Amino acid sequence: MRARSVAAPPPGAPRCDTLWAMVWARRRNDSLGRASALVLLFLGGCTNDYDGLLPPSASAATGAATGPGSGGAGGASGTGAAGSSGSSSGAGGESVECDRGLTGCAGRCVATDEDPDHCGACGHDCAGGTCTAGSCSPVLIASAQSEPDAIAVDATHAYWTDPASGKVSRAPLAGGPVTVLLESLSFPKGIALGSTVAYVADQEAGTVIAVPKAGGASMTIAAGQQSPRQVAVDDTHVYWTNNGPNGSVARAPLGGGSVTELVTGQAAPAGIALDATSVYWTNELNGDVMKKAIGNGDPAQLVSDGTGIAVRLTADASFVFWTNYNGGQVFRAPLSGGNPTAIAQDQGVVIGVVVDADHVYWAASDENRIMRAPKAGGPLETFAGDQPEPAGMAIDANCIYWVNSGDGTVMKRAK
Repeated sequence: MRARSVAAPPPGAPRCDTLWAMVWARRRNDSLGRASALVLLFLGGCTNDYDGLLPPSASAATGAATGPGSGGAGGASGTGAAGSSGSSSGAGGESVECDRGLTGCAGRCVATDEDPDHCGACGHDCAGGTCTAGSCSPVLIASAQSEPDAIAVDATHAYWTDPASGKVSRAPLAGGPVTVLLESLSFPKGIALGSTVAYVADQEAGTVIAVPKAGGASMTIAAGQQSPRQVAVDDTHVYWTNNGPNGSVARAPLGGGSVTELVTGQAAPAGIALDATSVYWTNELNGDVMKKAIGNGDPAQLVSDGTGIAVRLTADASFVFWTNYNGGQVFRAPLSGGNPTAIAQDQGVVIGVVVDADHVYWAASDENRIMRAPKAGGPLETFAGDQPEPAGMAIDANCIYWVNSGDGTVMKRAK
């Protein structure tokens, strides 16, 4: 990394010019310590001004003063307690002058096109990835899985289902050992997380299972269900879709208890999402997107027919977003109902979908990439390329997570 720039030597007696030039050049290349430089100048009788040797927080750009009675804790103004000495900087951190092409971030000069702690902008952390041309690379969380399908994350770990192996596993978000939480399941599909428990839909066994996130004995929440597919949780209940041709949406208390069918007679419910008052789901066979109040009330059809095989979905405060599995499309519609808007088309097979404050992200599985676009629609962007058949997705404040069913990897990338 290139060295920070320092002030040019101040004017002095002619005999000092050569010594000042030498000291300044060596300081610029970080080959001469400040204390050593001061000794050289003192012995040479060049003691008129040391500004060019002061640390960056004391440079003239910060308005700092030096010497007795100048500020040490006063902030950007450079004023502090009377009689104190030292230097000061603004509340945003130490001010620093940088060479051309470098940016001052957190008191040091960095190249934002390659610094993984400040990738593209100060403070944009690549979360373990590398930074190339101001963009973070994907990071491997786990490998050597069979065909992982759905993923969920909490503050420390990623959790995923693997229908091909019959396992449910977890690994640290930073990568590390994989822990198998459940095995010998028939066909585990959806997964959702409570505070201490993971909830899993075993589609072929017709069961919804709870297992401690840290590992331990599992408990059957519901049995005899009709192809339970995807799962969601709130503070009190676990919800799931029963994916049969005469399917239903059901729920049960988090700790087990009576199963309640919220709605029946649905055309193969698949994806599911919740907000504080309602449950949302897709009907895979007819492309409907549905809504029902969690309490009493009839189901409402938000979007009717014609959007293909509607699979997974998610919601924010205003819209529901879903994917058309075989039509290569990503849609949104108002939570109150209305015409769908196509955010993306011609994406091949599309599976997982997540949203944040600005973007919607989706897994273009047979095109081997994770894509994103503005939530209101706009230019499409490849968020992560060369991902073998990505499927389920998850999101937190910093990263996007997904599983690749094509090579059995679990991945993340900083947003």
